[in-house]
Amino acid sequence: MLAQSTRGGLLLSTLAFLSAPASAQTASCPDPVRLTAGVQGPLAHVRYLADDALQGREVGTWGADCAADYIAATFRELGLEPAGIAGSWFQPFPVPKGAAMGPDNRLAISDKVYAPGKDWIPMGFSASTELGGTLAYGGHGLSRPGNPDDLLQISRRTRLILRLPVERLGDARALTGRALDVAGHRLTVGEASERPLSNLTTIFARYIVAGEAESEEGFLKAMHTALHVMGITPKKMLCGIEHRLRTPDGPLRTRSLMVAELSPDESRRLQEQGLGSFRHLGCGLLLPHKGIQELHPVLE
Repeated sequence: MLAQSTRGGLLLSTLAFLSAPASAQTASCPDPVRLTAGVQGPLAHVRYLADDALQGREVGTWGADCAADYIAATFRELGLEPAGIAGSWFQPFPVPKGAAMGPDNRLAISDKVYAPGKDWIPMGFSASTELGGTLAYGGHGLSRPGNPDDLLQISRRTRLILRLPVERLGDARALTGRALDVAGHRLTVGEASERPLSNLTTIFARYIVAGEAESEEGFLKAMHTALHVMGITPKKMLCGIEHRLRTPDGPLRTRSLMVAELSPDESRRLQEQGLGSFRHLGCGLLLPHKGIQELHPVLE
């Protein structure tokens, strides 16, 4: 079903910081003076347009028409000139509304048919059409397969980030434009940009190698000792669940770790040096984190 919007959209949408217009509303619309009593400036416009009395301002409804009248009155008080249909402030346009699934809605990929309402739901503004073709994977950042031997899918927009000492920046820049072969897959290195280590005082490592029989408490104590050797005194640490990483030499037992309330200097040093072994496999690398509340206090 296709419903026609009765008023359409305003040609302009920026509200000025004036008092709420009182004279342009029709008698059936809420009174702006009453709804904005005691409110001045731009907040008065927000108060009126967001008031429950306008019933959400859904397109094609009475509340939307009242909001459009209010905005048009504000423009008129500003001295702006309308540029809509027949010298009005409005430009009518059709809006799909009240769409319902029909008996022939169907989605099939290869030989598998997906049930509408269960496996997928078409959007209310979707066009009525039939599509066919080859499905290409685009990816959203990274898709980790269930089988560790399967190919790890990453988006074409994924950035390759190298953490390097300053003296190795030239070596990294020499890779620009090079095509690398990664297990039979072509990787072209784009233009590089430098980015210093973060000053955020909460940092996180997804994998830090742990002892084979080490408990969570034992792991935290070991991390506290390692940080103390580095001259870092953490105030809060949070240990995550264990993961096992497969390597050519056998599995590695690891845990994640978040360290919070560091000083900026401690954070940078820990990002530079890392924690634990197997750094060449990506273990013990700490990344900035926006923070977390109520972390477990560090063990004494």
